[in-house]
Amino acid sequence: MTNTEQRDVLQLVQKGASPMGACQQMGQTTGSFLRTFTEKESFRDEYYAVMTLLSQNVLMALYRQAMEGSVSAQTNWLKAMPPPGWDGVPAIEHVPLFSFDETLDDLSDDELLNLARAMEIEVPTAIEKNGS
Repeated sequence: MTNTEQRDVLQLVQKGASPMGACQQMGQTTGSFLRTFTEKESFRDEYYAVMTLLSQNVLMALYRQAMEGSVSAQTNWLKAMPPPGWDGVPAIEHVPLFSFDETLDDLSDDELLNLARAMEIEVPTAIEKNGS
């Protein structure tokens, strides 16, 4: 297929034609499509890009139906796009910058007492007398 024919086939596919249907509309054989698809990496890449766009259109239509309350669309959306932590999808790991215990370990006794007072935690009198 020529570059123009390749572009025309991709435009028809983008509008919803199957590759066979696009070839038929253009008077091309399925064999010429398959040969071009096999031999020309750039055509193959463009075809996959068009198919990705078409899949995204369907996915977004499914999302709209899900948001309108369709339970089957919601189920299919969650199967296609499960949130992290569902059905084996890795959860987003929360890595704290520091742990609370490590921070407390670094404080002096006076600093711990001041923190407890600021947090309105009752500190036993014996500790207050020994600590300050």
